[in-house]
Amino acid sequence: MAEHWVTKSSREPRPPRRKQEYTRAQRWANWWDYHWHLVLGGIALAAIGGYILWGQLQVVDPDYDIALCARQNLPTDTAARLEEALAAFGRDRNGDGRVVVRINQYTVDFSQDEEGDAYDQMAGITRLWADLQGGTSYIFLTDDLEGMAAALGADPQTLETYPWSDCPVLTGLDLGSYERETLVDGQGGESQEYMARFTLLHRGGEAQPEDEALWAALTQGAAG
Repeated sequence: MAEHWVTKSSREPRPPRRKQEYTRAQRWANWWDYHWHLVLGGIALAAIGGYILWGQLQVVDPDYDIALCARQNLPTDTAARLEEALAAFGRDRNGDGRVVVRINQYTVDFSQDEEGDAYDQMAGITRLWADLQGGTSYIFLTDDLEGMAAALGADPQTLETYPWSDCPVLTGLDLGSYERETLVDGQGGESQEYMARFTLLHRGGEAQPEDEALWAALTQGAAG
């Protein structure tokens, strides 16, 4: 007689599996395992966006640009006091609630002195050329009038120029003193004495009325 084996039918319903309970810490750890790279990527993007926004907020939109072309930059203290003093003669052109004058300094030796730094010379000429082509600055200060006139493509005799010392408005500015560190020792003096080496001139061609008004204010009473 054949034996019959009794087996459990596979169709018989299985008991439901008990859902595993996780603690809050375990759920957080599991989520972090799958998403940590997205979180770090988002933080990086937010940091980059914040840096770009911060940089844009730090950019000052000047109302006036004045170019200073010389063999060396102004002492830091002198440049800051000069920008602040000249702002008193301008107006708020961009409507941001303040008047800002920016001194664009171009280190240029028009004499092509081989003792100068060739890289600084090239950088200065390139930036000056961009200023001239873009019409950024209307008023110029230079310690080499003939060289500056050549850069402007003009005869020095045809330009309207005034030595700094001949302009009562300029010599009357309170620019204080300056200190400049050198490789040997400290060097300093009165900023007005330092500025006496410069000549004031303006770019030819059409100009905005505000630029012409600033020029007129700075040269008022100057010896012709």
